[in-house]
Amino acid sequence: MLYSPETFHHQVVTPTLKELSLYHPELALCLTAIALSPQLPVSDGFGIYQISRQQHRRIWDEQLATNPDLASRVRGLASQHRFLRDPDQELILNPCYATAIAAHLLIPGSESVQDIEFPQLTQRWCHMNQTSELTVVQNIDQLRLQLFT
Repeated sequence: MLYSPETFHHQVVTPTLKELSLYHPELALCLTAIALSPQLPVSDGFGIYQISRQQHRRIWDEQLATNPDLASRVRGLASQHRFLRDPDQELILNPCYATAIAAHLLIPGSESVQDIEFPQLTQRWCHMNQTSELTVVQNIDQLRLQLFT
């Protein structure tokens, strides 16, 4: 990763979640830990979160297409021309956009970020992407120490 954990957390994840009105400290920690965790490559996964083409399309079709304001804010994180040519490339080249899509994978449109129990986030992600839950939890614990001590 090109960023230190602190930089990624404070300059990518936190501002992205705030832009989307999804900020919660535990969600930010979870997304940072996921981005830093070694993941099994998903056969058609893209970028630091290894989001598949199907997952990406599902977020747009099931959550963003029905919420124009939110769709506009997520789309505003993407490159104007690249997104139109190949939206999946945004998952590779744009960490803020990838973080926005990853957040929506973790927090379905029907759930509020305030209502989520955060151990569920790691379980949900690890189930979707065949990632070791222990690795993500260890990364969260390490990040807590780095960021808040």
